[in-house]
Amino acid sequence: MATRYTATGSPGPYPVLLADVKSYLRVDSTADDDVITLMIEASTQFAETYISRDLRTRSWIATLDRFVEEFTDRIELRRNQIDTITAVKYFNNETIPVETTIPATDYYPRKGQWWGYVVLKSTSDWPDDLDDVQEEQRITVEFTTIPPVNIEQIQLALLRMIAAMYENRGDCGGCGTSAEAANLAGRLGGPFLSQFRIPRI
Repeated sequence: MATRYTATGSPGPYPVLLADVKSYLRVDSTADDDVITLMIEASTQFAETYISRDLRTRSWIATLDRFVEEFTDRIELRRNQIDTITAVKYFNNETIPVETTIPATDYYPRKGQWWGYVVLKSTSDWPDDLDDVQEEQRITVEFTTIPPVNIEQIQLALLRMIAAMYENRGDCGGCGTSAEAANLAGRLGGPFLSQFRIPRI
């Protein structure tokens, strides 16, 4: 059963700041600030896709069809490390669909190595299907995630990619297509980013 993730609101700050990038590039003027900012955004988005992890604080809504999964006492949230779980809600009646919030006292967040879980307390149960007809309960979990704790090597990878883009701006060092530009970024950042890659389902 697939879990669908929807980002809400605006993400937190980028993992490298404009001032730090300019210092790394040894750029003193402000003439290229807008271009460098775009490069920060592009390299961050590339890295997030490449390693399947969020490098910025984000708010998410995870949507599932029903409570019973591989482990019946938990809901797996395959995003970054969980910071907080705001709410777990569900629709449990096909005839009169009313959204119900599960009390926070019934579950707790469990932080794994790569992502997290909503875990039932031993004294609690997921709600039953009230009408015995509905095949889907539509559960939503609202939660926030935080960036990886040890992010220094990721920041270095971003700086290397930005430096290459800045040095070759206009021609990308011979890149004829955006795919070739992405390949260049991958070759420069890959050795630093590969150890942070995780599976995304």
